[in-house]
Amino acid sequence: MPLSGQSKDATSSDEPPRKRVRTADAFQEGSTLTSLRASISPPRLRIAQSRASSNGTPHQNEPEIAPGSLISSPFQLTRIRDLPGSLNNGCVSLGKIVCDPMIREMWQFNYMHDLDFLMSNMDPDTKDMVKVHVVHGYWQRESGVHMKRQAQQYPNVQLRCAYMPEMFGTHHTKMMVLLRHDDQAQIIIHTANMIRQDWANLSQAAWTSPLLPLLPAAKLADQSLAQGSKSASYGSGLRFKLDFLGYLKAYDSRRTVCKPLVEELF
Repeated sequence: MPLSGQSKDATSSDEPPRKRVRTADAFQEGSTLTSLRASISPPRLRIAQSRASSNGTPHQNEPEIAPGSLISSPFQLTRIRDLPGSLNNGCVSLGKIVCDPMIREMWQFNYMHDLDFLMSNMDPDTKDMVKVHVVHGYWQRESGVHMKRQAQQYPNVQLRCAYMPEMFGTHHTKMMVLLRHDDQAQIIIHTANMIRQDWANLSQAAWTSPLLPLLPAAKLADQSLAQGSKSASYGSGLRFKLDFLGYLKAYDSRRTVCKPLVEELF
């Protein structure tokens, strides 16, 4: 027991520490904590600061964008069903992609397929005449039973199983290739499974190519030459085509999957 007049050890006391007495100028004391009102954004880069402080006008070497010269982006978000049209501006739906009577053949690559949902979004007058190829990864006999049962209802739908080199491998490619009656093709690469939930209220995106015409006969020789030497420059349409065909040919390493599509596009 400590003697009177000696201070108690803080570690041995069972009493909680005393609070500070509130003073009249407590508000002024709190007002000195300027860090509570400081910006939490990181500081700007020195280069950006020097450019902004040099002059407030755009750099004279930067070209001015003329009105109407902007190009629409090939990337679009998918439409959200429960949002109003004003919030779906610029978005794309599955029906807008596949409900076109000019489509004569369709290749669907995906992980999950709901064929009833896909067919319900196609043009009702032509959907039974469109050749639909569904590339999936259900290599086990007991897997994909629902999809296989659905396919029996549509004589124009053909299932094509991609080869999976690993026992637990999955086929996650999400892509469409649309072949049209006017000898044009279109490629759509997207993020959604071909099921209703993914195209309803989930944030998804799609890249849509322009309509791609057949090459004239004079350019087919250049294509064959570039394919043999791989001399097509990066970023060119020819290089994109050769790389895309190479991607499709990889499906045929063990079985025929995409050979008919490669022949159509070549």
